[in-house]
Amino acid sequence: MAVMLSAGLFLPVILQVWKNCIADVVYSEKPIVAHNASFDMSVLRESLSHHGIDIPYIQAMCTVDIAREMFPDLPNHKLPTVAKRMGIPLAHHDPLSDATAAAKIMMVWFKQLKAAEEAKKKIAGEILERHKAIDQALSEAKSLEKDNPKRSAKRVYRDWE
Repeated sequence: MAVMLSAGLFLPVILQVWKNCIADVVYSEKPIVAHNASFDMSVLRESLSHHGIDIPYIQAMCTVDIAREMFPDLPNHKLPTVAKRMGIPLAHHDPLSDATAAAKIMMVWFKQLKAAEEAKKKIAGEILERHKAIDQALSEAKSLEKDNPKRSAKRVYRDWE
């Protein structure tokens, strides 16, 4: 979006883009995804303010921040650099290409978050099962200790490990 705005679009065109595309997203409270979102949002707010349009709260998700998290080793986190690293085709400064690349970065990040969440659940489940087995072994050891006082619960537990 900012590329379009900063590339010299006339202000009436900005109003058309706002009315036909962006306003519906903003008023539906869906986030706008952009690479370097703070810049894009500042251009949008300034343009709306210039035309006397009330500036609503705009939720934005920045793929620069996401790229920094995903690829801290990159020399920079500019859209061409990130797109190249991820194998995303990009005609830089073409608004549709830039928007598509940002969307793809976001989708990959969401998939990674989902995979990480599933891995955490699996590990938590394994830990829970291990604790249940330990509790069961201790319970059995205490029961055996009552039946055979010479064999302590600690020794039974140690043997179980």
